[in-house]
Amino acid sequence: MSSLFALSCQTTQSTTKVVKNNSNVETTLSDSPIIETEFQENREIRVGLLLPLKGQNYRIGKSLLDAIHLALYKTQNKNIKIFVRDTSPIEGVTRAYYEFLDLNVDIILGPVFSDKVNELKSLSSDNKIQTITFSNNLNVAEDGIFISGLTMKDEIETIINYSEKNNLTKFAIIAPENIYGNAIIKLLESAILNKDITIFSKILFESENPDFYEVAKQVSDYENRSKNLLEKIESLKQDNSEKAKKEIKLLQQKDTYGELQFDSLYIAVENFQQLSLLSSTLPYYDVDPKKIQYFGTSLWNKEAIIKEPGLNNSIFVALDKDKSEVFYDLYQSLYNEVPHSIAIYGFDAIGIISSLNNQNLEINEKNIVNEIGFSGLTGTFQFKNDGIVERDLTLYRIKNEKIIKIKD
Repeated sequence: MSSLFALSCQTTQSTTKVVKNNSNVETTLSDSPIIETEFQENREIRVGLLLPLKGQNYRIGKSLLDAIHLALYKTQNKNIKIFVRDTSPIEGVTRAYYEFLDLNVDIILGPVFSDKVNELKSLSSDNKIQTITFSNNLNVAEDGIFISGLTMKDEIETIINYSEKNNLTKFAIIAPENIYGNAIIKLLESAILNKDITIFSKILFESENPDFYEVAKQVSDYENRSKNLLEKIESLKQDNSEKAKKEIKLLQQKDTYGELQFDSLYIAVENFQQLSLLSSTLPYYDVDPKKIQYFGTSLWNKEAIIKEPGLNNSIFVALDKDKSEVFYDLYQSLYNEVPHSIAIYGFDAIGIISSLNNQNLEINEKNIVNEIGFSGLTGTFQFKNDGIVERDLTLYRIKNEKIIKIKD
């Protein structure tokens, strides 16, 4: 596995200072601080950077740009020259692409959003520039257009592999009734092919105004199990034995009869508020995390999750915190703010370029799609010929107000 940042976690001895401009970065975001330091000269690598620098997505673009500035410093590589262009205007990607051709850029980083990637793809058929986008949409990936974001495919496959190893083979799914939710169901169905795993129920909820009481009742088959209870009591009444009478008394204290059909529940929600409401509701309808293994997405990766009692013993997937938190600490120490979650992929993208440059390798598809992949602060990953990235992810368990890394 090629190492992106062999020295990225070490303290350098050089004197640093925050400055407003740097000869390595041609940017339209003049108030974004970067670090100036001494570098070694070598062959120049020209990088076109496509980011949203205005409008509602400005914070995403600025956070990525700041992370790239930080990566330039940490790699100690002055050979990388960045040309920043704003994707916010109409046809901003189109104008930037033709400028990049004139500038003879070696590689493009970005865009962030799928529609902008598609705009770029429509232009690059004849004069393709190798591109590493910050998207996680599998549908925009293709030969020479790579996605680097954390994909639901990798998240789901990580969970299914764990489930198979631990004999958790009966799944239920709760997801929003929209493109995101439908995509998750398709990916889960694909991930269990040729595995001894069954999906027993798929419950979709309204994204805008979810009724999680109804969702909990549906996933637990609550109404049918309540009917089963009444039928069981009536059946026992036909038996006048003391044993039957004792069993009736016990059943009358319950609301349902019969076990749930699943041992695992995959929960896909769109925000933390939905997760909090749903997790507090499920146990009332017999979906108890003490008995059913909850699985969650990388959206669960928040410190506040340990305060949710309904999620104790749950498992979620994320980047390896031991590595990713190095980036967050570096970023916050310099910029005094929390980076957007996507910023770390910009940091590692510079690492890819620097790693290849340091090995005197060309920035081309063959070297981006290599047999051993890369290792950075987002963990280990490998680009495929179809443009999709495959990442090694980590599972974490929420236990007694702590987040515990699950060992392989």
